[in-house]
Amino acid sequence: NSKDLRAMAAWCASKSDLFPSHVTIGIDELRWAASVVASRAFDSSAVGVALVPFADALNHSGANPHTRMRDGGQQLTFTAERGIAKGEEVMNTYGEHGNAQWLLNGGFIDRSNPFEDVLVTPAEVVSKSLEYLREVWNPSAADNVGLPEEEAEDADADSDEGEDRDLEERDSALSFDARVCDRLSCLQAAGLLSETAFS
Repeated sequence: NSKDLRAMAAWCASKSDLFPSHVTIGIDELRWAASVVASRAFDSSAVGVALVPFADALNHSGANPHTRMRDGGQQLTFTAERGIAKGEEVMNTYGEHGNAQWLLNGGFIDRSNPFEDVLVTPAEVVSKSLEYLREVWNPSAADNVGLPEEEAEDADADSDEGEDRDLEERDSALSFDARVCDRLSCLQAAGLLSETAFS
């Protein structure tokens, strides 16, 4: 983001031994450099990340790569793991990640990705779980979901239990919510569910 880029520009300006005064490093140059590193750099145990000419030209295949990088500390090596036909593009693997990461960091998706994933928040998981549990806990309340309004009203009118049944369902729902709140409180107390899970 712009705040990080401005901080990087200030840091660069303070390092005259690395960036002589006649070299102009602005926000646009830093944005370009950051995108190059994010999309092309390899992890290295020796230096953190490294730009590796030629190796960064190899495209990614998650399902059927020819090679993968091996980190040997001071040396990164690529060894063929299967046959490569004459004229065939040599495919590397960038790791076992879902397409969300590839799109964010590399600007591409891998349609044959065996490591596809879906990003969800804790709040989404809890909300959908509660929605499902409410239907299981009180299936009669879910029976009319999706029906046209008139049919749903007719279905409710056909009930022999009338208002008593409505009161029982309300009490049941309240009991369910109370139990869920108790369990969520226990998870938070144990540190398994953060305070911000529902924000």
